[in-house]
Amino acid sequence: MGISRTKDGKTDFKRLDLLKMTPVYVDGLSGKTYTLPAYSKTLKYKERLVIWVMPGGKHNLFFSSVTSLTGQEVLNFYRTRFQIGFCYQDAKQYCGLTHS
Repeated sequence: MGISRTKDGKTDFKRLDLLKMTPVYVDGLSGKTYTLPAYSKTLKYKERLVIWVMPGGKHNLFFSSVTSLTGQEVLNFYRTRFQIGFCYQDAKQYCGLTHS
């Protein structure tokens, strides 16, 4: 049994190493999505990284400190978070919550 490497170099987003990544299939999402466990040099811990490569070549990154989550679950949490954020924004704008 080999020793698992914590640090395996930087992730090059222009040339993704698909052998280290698992594809994630999401309904209604254009482009390709991949997930992999990654080590954050700044935060000094492992995390779940989801890379969404859009059709134009740009990419978005989604992180989770819970490495046991799947890439699909991480994306679902982010989608839910943004929907809740829009509800708060609408409530503040239309109900006058910032004027009290």
